[in-house]
Amino acid sequence: MAETESSHPLMMMSSRFVRQVREGYDAGIRYCFILGAGASVSSGIPLGTTLIRQWREYLLEQERRTPGFIRDCASEYVDWNYEEDVKPLFSKEYEVKSEDYFKFYDLRFAGMPVQAYSFLQGLMERARASYGYHALAILLNETKNRLVITTNFDSLVEDTLSLYNAKHPLVVGHESLAPFMESVENKGRTIIAKVHRDLLLHPQNRKEEMDKLDERWERALKNALSGVTPIVIGYAGGDHTLMSLLTKMDLGTIYWCTLDESEENVDDRILKLLRKQKNGRLVPIKGFDEIMYELFSSFSNIAGFKDSDKWMGTRVNESIKYHN
Repeated sequence: MAETESSHPLMMMSSRFVRQVREGYDAGIRYCFILGAGASVSSGIPLGTTLIRQWREYLLEQERRTPGFIRDCASEYVDWNYEEDVKPLFSKEYEVKSEDYFKFYDLRFAGMPVQAYSFLQGLMERARASYGYHALAILLNETKNRLVITTNFDSLVEDTLSLYNAKHPLVVGHESLAPFMESVENKGRTIIAKVHRDLLLHPQNRKEEMDKLDERWERALKNALSGVTPIVIGYAGGDHTLMSLLTKMDLGTIYWCTLDESEENVDDRILKLLRKQKNGRLVPIKGFDEIMYELFSSFSNIAGFKDSDKWMGTRVNESIKYHN
C-alpha cells in the first residue's frame, strides 16, 4: 500500500474510464469485476438500503403494536448492547447506512433462520439477468478478463454465461473452495468468487459473519487481485470482509464506479482506500447496465461484432435454439 495518501481529484468521466480500460487491455492489463448488490437492482434484487427501510418499518410497526418487541428481538444476541447497538437505529434522526444492513437483518429474522433463508431464496429466484449481465458474460467469454469477485449470493453471472456457450466457470461459492482458484486445472477459466457464499451454501448475511474475512479467502483473493486491475460496480463496502482486504492491499490502480456525482457524497472509507492507491479513481455512472454496455461496446473488435445489440441478440437466440 502506498505510504501517503494522494491528493489528486478522484473523479473520472465514464467515457475516459472506458477508453482507459480498452487501451489498457491492448497494453496487456487484465481486469476483474468486483460486484455488489447495486449491480443486481435492475435484475429485480433490491439494494441493501432498500431492505433496511422495509425491515425498519416492519420492526417499528411491530413495536407500535407490542411495545418491547425490538428489545425482545435484540435479546437473541447476547453480545449486543441494546442502548448502543440497537436503539440508535430507530431514532428519528437515523439515516440509512449500508453497513447497518446486517444488524437489521439480524433483528428482522431474530430466531428465524429458516424464514430468513426462505426470504433470500425468494428474492434470488425472482431475479432475471438485466442487460448488464449479458454484456459482462460476453466480456468474460470473449476477452482475457475472467475474474468476478462478488458479495452477492445470486447466480446471475453464471446463469448468463451459460447462454453464450462459454466454458463452464469455476463458481467458488464457499471459502473451503477458495484454494481451487489457484489450481492449474482452472487456469484460463472464468472464476466467480462469492465472498459471502452462494445462496445454496449457507450464505453469510449476519453481522457476526461480517467482522472478518476467512483466511482461505484472504490468501486466494490476494493472489487473484495481484495480477489484475479491479473495476468495482454496485459495491458499497459496508462489510468488514472484502472491504477489509481491499483497504490493506496495494492495488495500484482501481476504478470504483459510483452513482454519486461528487466526492462529497461518497463514503469516507471508499475515499480513503482510493487515495492510498497510486491511481484510485471514482467513476460516476448512471447504472450497472449502462456502464457495462459502454465497456461491452468498446471491446467490439475483439469479440468480432460491429453492431453490439444485434450481435448479442443473435447469440442469445442461437443459444435458445440449441437448448431447445
